[in-house]
This record gives sequence, C-alpha cells and structure tokens, in this order.
Amino acid sequence: MRHRNLVGLSCLTALVGGAVALSALAVPAPRGDEPTVVSGPSRAKALAAAFQRWETEYQAAGGDRARVLSMYYSDALSSEPTEAWGQVKLDLVEGRVEAGVVGADGPVDLWVVKNVPGERRSVRPEDGDQIELVGTLTPVNGQAHLEATLPADFPIDLVVVTRAGTRPEDGALLVGYTTLFHRLHDRAQTAQIAVLAPRTQDPTLAGALGPNSAEAAVVPSNPYVPSMEEMIAQGEELFTKETFEGNGRTCASCHPPLNNFTIDQDWIADLSDYDPLFVAEFDPELSDLEDPELMREFALIRENQDGFDALEDRHDPKRFNMRSVPHTLAMTMSLQSFILNPDGSRGEEFQQIGWSGDGSTNGTELSMRALRDFTLGAIRQHFPQTLEREEGYDFRFATEDELIAMEAFQMSLGRQEDIDLTTMTFKDAKVTAGLAVFNAKACGLCHANAGANDIAAHPRGDAAIIHDLNVNLNTGVETLELDETLGMRPTDGGFGGAPDGATPLLAFLDQNGDGKTDFPPDASFNCADEVITSGGFGDGTFNIPPLIEAADTPPFFHNNAVETLEESVAFYGTSNFNCSPAGSLIGLVIPGGLVFAPGEVDQLTAFLRALNALENIRASDTYLDDAYTERRLAYAKPKILAALADLDDGLTVLAESRIHRYDAYPELQKAIVYLKTASRVTSYQTRNVLIARAQANLDKAKGYIKN
Repeated sequence: MRHRNLVGLSCLTALVGGAVALSALAVPAPRGDEPTVVSGPSRAKALAAAFQRWETEYQAAGGDRARVLSMYYSDALSSEPTEAWGQVKLDLVEGRVEAGVVGADGPVDLWVVKNVPGERRSVRPEDGDQIELVGTLTPVNGQAHLEATLPADFPIDLVVVTRAGTRPEDGALLVGYTTLFHRLHDRAQTAQIAVLAPRTQDPTLAGALGPNSAEAAVVPSNPYVPSMEEMIAQGEELFTKETFEGNGRTCASCHPPLNNFTIDQDWIADLSDYDPLFVAEFDPELSDLEDPELMREFALIRENQDGFDALEDRHDPKRFNMRSVPHTLAMTMSLQSFILNPDGSRGEEFQQIGWSGDGSTNGTELSMRALRDFTLGAIRQHFPQTLEREEGYDFRFATEDELIAMEAFQMSLGRQEDIDLTTMTFKDAKVTAGLAVFNAKACGLCHANAGANDIAAHPRGDAAIIHDLNVNLNTGVETLELDETLGMRPTDGGFGGAPDGATPLLAFLDQNGDGKTDFPPDASFNCADEVITSGGFGDGTFNIPPLIEAADTPPFFHNNAVETLEESVAFYGTSNFNCSPAGSLIGLVIPGGLVFAPGEVDQLTAFLRALNALENIRASDTYLDDAYTERRLAYAKPKILAALADLDDGLTVLAESRIHRYDAYPELQKAIVYLKTASRVTSYQTRNVLIARAQANLDKAKGYIKN
C-alpha cells in the first residue's frame, strides 16, 4: 500500500533539508498508559497468506485423510516422566485413526480431547472438557498398535495417551497437539470460523485469503470466533502484559518488541533494577531462578531443559544451561521440520523450538516439540513465584484460547516469506562482492536464501530430515574458549538429554571409533584431535537461525559467544567450525575447508547488513501501512514507534559496514524525522501526510540498496 496524499508538505521540507544527527533520532518511548498493540491488518493478511501456502502443502501431503501428529512427553501436561513416544495418523474424512506407541511399559489408552473454555480453566484435560476414549493399545515387544474409529464430528484439540484405565484428567503420559494452521483449517472446514480478516471488512474467508479460496463464503453458525487480526492482537496483549499469576514477568520481559524480541547487554543496562527480569535479585524465593552476573554481563538466561532438580548446584551441567534469548521473528520460515520416512512419505512433523530444537524444559529426543508446549514450559520456567513451580499456586498455565492467540501473534512476527537471492542484485560493490562470497563459501547449504532452512538432507536416527526445512547441526560453537564465563557457564550439550551425547553424524565422521573426526578438511586444521561428542547433556547440535535478521540482533550464537557480526562470520573460518561435524561436511563440498581470504569477512557482513536493512524497511513499511488506517493517535502511535525502532536499526547496520552513507542512509534519516513528528500529531490527516512522506523516503532508500 502506498499513500500519495502529499498536500501540505512544503512546510515540512525544511525539517529534512540537510544531514540529521543520530542523536536527534532517538525513538520516543510510549507512556505506560498508552495502547501498545502494534498488530494490524497487514500482519493478519501476511499470516493468512502463509496459512494458505501451508494449506496447499498440507493438501498435497494427503490433507485431512493423512494428518500425522506426534505424541511425546510434555513437561506441562504429562503427569510422570516416560521414554515412550507415539504417533497418530488421522483420517478426518472417513473418521479413522491409526496409532502407534513405542516404549510403553504396559497397556495404554488413546483419547481425544476438546478443551472447553471457562474461568480458571487451562489447556490441560479437565473436568468439563469433551473427552472421548478411542481405544487401548497393548505393547508387544515394546510396540503397540491401534486402528479405530474416531468419534463423529469431534473437534480435536489434543490427543492424549494414558495408562490403561486412567482418564486424561487424572494423568497423561503422552500428548499430541495440532498447530495454529491445523486449527484454522479445521475451523474453516467445520464452519467454525468465517473470517481471517476483520468482520467489519469482509465476513468470509475470502476477505483475507483472496477470492480464489476454496473455503470462501463460509458462514459461522456458532458463537463469536475472533478473526485472524483479532487473534493476533489478543496474542500481543497476552505476550506483552499477561503474567499468568506468576512473579511479574511477561513474555516480553525477555522478548521486548522494541528490541527485536530479544535482549542484549545494552537493553538490560537501561532497565530499572526492579524490572521483573531481575526478580532473582530482589526476591529471596527466586534467588536461583537466574544467574544475575551472567544475565547482566552477557545477557544469558537460565534454561532447565534437562530438569529442575538439584538447582542448588550451579555447576552441575545436567541441571541447566545458560543461553541467549532468540528473537521470535520470521518463525513461519524457521520452525517447521519433519522426518522423511524410509518409503519417502512425510512422517513426524515438529517445530524446531528454542536454540537446540528440543522444545521447553525437560526437553529430550522424546519430548514434545511444539510452540504451544514451549509456551507452557516457558511459563513454568520463567514465571513462577517460587522454585517449587506448583501450578495453581506459583503460576497458572495458559488456556486453549490464549495459546491459540499467542501462537498467532508469534507466528505473525517478521517475514512470512523467504527472499530469492537468485533474482536479487545490489548497487553497492562491497555488498555485491559479499553475495559472491556467500555463494562461494556454500553458506546457502544451511542458510538457503539467507534464511534458516537447510537445502541438504541430514540423518537423524534411521530417517532423514528433508531439504528446505530447519535442522540441527553441531558447528563447534561450544569449543570456543569463553574465558569470561569459564567456571560459571556449564557446557551446553544442545539437543536431547543424553550424557555426553554423540552427534547424529558420529558414525559417519568417526569411522575408526575413537570419538574423533576422521575428516580433517585441510592439514592447517588439526582436526584429528577434535573430540566430537558434546561434553554436555545432549548430542551437541543446535538449530539454524535466520541470517536476514542477524545484524540487528547481536550478540551471536546460543551462548552469546561473540559480540559482533564480523566475529560471528569469521568463526566459520576457524578450526572450531572446520573440525566440527558440520564443518567436516562443508569440507566435503569445499576442498580444504572454509577459509576466508582478506576482505571477504568485511564483504560478507556488508551483504548481510544490506539484507537486514531491507528487512528493516519492509517491516517499517508494514507498520506504517497499518498506522495510516488509524484515525486516533493512541492507536497509530505504537505502530509508528515500532517503525521507528526498525528504522533506527536500519541506520545502525548500514553505518556498521559504512555502506550507502550518501544515499539510503540519509533517506532513512529523513523518514525518521517525519515519523517522530507524526507520532505526536493528533490530526490524522496531517499525520498521514507525514507517514506518506516517510514511506516515499523508504522507497528511495530501498531503491538505493538493490536493483
């Protein structure tokens, strides 16, 4: 959308006639009593388009005749630890289910659950929910199988496995979730949702999905169901304000929207000493919730993926990891993965949650890996009033509707599509050279189109994760010597919970069985002495983050090991990476391993910063399109402030590589001046003139960066 109502701009031209000092461009903060929701129709439309792309792939994979859900231990909903796991294949058209459970130590029951909303109710199966028994599975040689009929017209929120004779309300072993996109699809199919755009605009699915949608013109027959835009806005309110009756923290305590949904040392330094982020410093009941020194100095938070017990031993590596806070941008493009079955069919589907892709607390190879469960685990991990972490006393879990809304909000953040580097050319010579380095060094093998998805297949157990999905790799980051945190930060084993677990590629890399790699890519890298087990609890692998958003979300890696983009890129030319399992594979593609020639790191970082600046411009444009539709300043201002924050990041990343100093950079400065004024103007006509002018500057800036 572009707004060309530029009448009356002559009086504003003097504001941007010359260079603008950065000190004059500080982003104004909203007052505590002002609305803070920045979601709007543009974000809802983009997420609806992502949903439509997902639905196309879903239908191609069998759709409602072949929906596969995994069932795993859930820290939030399971009543006892188990190493069992399972899978259900639902035929929602014929009303059939095929289920399998591996590792159960006795007969188990399979249930389907529909959560019934109400006050003081949560997502866990409770009295009053619709709960139906599907059948009993009896294991033979550790495996159990069931084929049965599904209850007619039963809307499934959860599939639950219990011990035989036990109801889900009394104790679950395994839990399986559907995703937000499954829910949207199901509601459309059953006429439970009529709109993905606001009701006031178009009361059909076509309002958001377009006139060719197969589900257009569905009319709701049930009580009010929120639209996509309303769900996202509700999710934002929950994400930024809901404490879940805990210690005062919200999701935004660690994922602040105006800091790219992550925290760093500078952000932390500007907070009040009594900000809930620091609750471990002023609440004696929570003194072991965090390590304040590592939080303040390195922006690391405590994560108990491997269990909550024995917290008094801060050096026991089994009990916790110290990790950076990953941003939550572009998650529709970075979470999804699934296993390719031996017969080539699409098998287990999961989401690569957290830095190691193994979900929330108590995450193992056999734990639930879904954004919904991660949200529940985060509440237990970060929100409790005491370290007993007792639900109903120390915190409450989110309800089904809250989880759906929060998932919609999180999935709406950032890009909803990957870029296509094969069609992009750039106007700066250093940036163009950086693209050539990106291609020559095979960066796209793990970061296709500078995103978070791999284009190669990687083994995991007896199957393989297929290309163009997010995967886990051991890149050797944990072998860096972090002197500042030595003795304070336990070794992070990454995915899973096996003590000193072996990388999934160990058998390939270590054919002589000595626990060391047999594939030195070059004599200059003394890889023969590199031990490739994790040294911690896990297999040493971490999932791939997107590169497009990297430049304005430092520090880098799962442990904030390096401060600058240059350091993070240069890491891949070291023996730490080249001797790692992932580096050894790169060595098979690039003879001699990955080595940077003089100047190539500078070129590659300039390229990444140009991509980041383009994303800053795109995100700002989206916020401003929505601000333009708001007549009241109170509702336009949060969107303008969000655009300002992104443009401030754009200035920073361009300045760091000293690119576009005399073309794109001044245009962003001019846009910021217009928007700072717009954020204070009560007249929506005048405000929209300013927004239109700022967007014209953004158009120019984008044109200076790429062809």
